Amino acid sequence: MAKVDLALTHNYISRRLLHELGAESGLTATEATHTAILLGTYFVEASEHVKLDFVAGRADTLFNDVDFAVYGGKDDLGDTVPDVVVGLRTLRRMKALALTEEYAIAAKEGVDVWLAYKGPEQAVHLNGQGHDEL
Repeated sequence: MAKVDLALTHNYISRRLLHELGAESGLTATEATHTAILLGTYFVEASEHVKLDFVAGRADTLFNDVDFAVYGGKDDLGDTVPDVVVGLRTLRRMKALALTEEYAIAAKEGVDVWLAYKGPEQAVHLNGQGHDEL
């Protein structure tokens, strides 16, 4: 079971799990070492990455060639740091993010609200409009 971290753009997998899966042959070096704090708690460094296929969701959808930064050693215990963390880019690719009506709330008076579809260059200033007016 993967953990989700909306603060990360990249995906991370522990070398220990990669070793257990027998998938270390696909490792390649990164241009620079990536550092991240997984789930706001666990500091990790990754200097290699691997592309993996995995199945997710209720419909068991297959996702191919998903890039993961690899952290830790193959002998790490992994008792506290999650083995797999999926970041925002993959969640968007999977269409795994949705705002449902029961969680939608109006912004406080005077707060600027922007709706970004594909980045800040295509953002729309709502000027106090609710989602029903879009």
